[in-house]
Amino acid sequence: MTLGVGERYYLPKVVRSAVQAAKETGEWSFIYAAGECLKESGVIDEGEVSLLLNALRMAAPRGKFDVGDMQETCSVLNIKIDMHDTIDFMVRCGLISPCTQRSLYTGLAQYEVHPCLYWDSQHVS
Repeated sequence: MTLGVGERYYLPKVVRSAVQAAKETGEWSFIYAAGECLKESGVIDEGEVSLLLNALRMAAPRGKFDVGDMQETCSVLNIKIDMHDTIDFMVRCGLISPCTQRSLYTGLAQYEVHPCLYWDSQHVS
């Protein structure tokens, strides 16, 4: 892929946080970066959102889930959060992103956990 004249790209907040932490510690830790995004955003239910994100990350096949999966996970974990606000926040931070193609075919909103949240901590050279 090459950048065209005038094209701009950005890193999601979770990736920027991970790069900053790696510069300081010499280790990649995207889970740490996700926690930092939660703290910096001032989200009220930081612990619950972190718990939900981790559960979705572990349970979602290929990283994809829908709102029903989120609701079921919240129910199992006894998490009481505003689903719309939580999805909005997680998308803005780059923790998840919408999968628009699936929505067009099924009418169901589906999301994908950012792939970096599946990478293990590794030493940065």
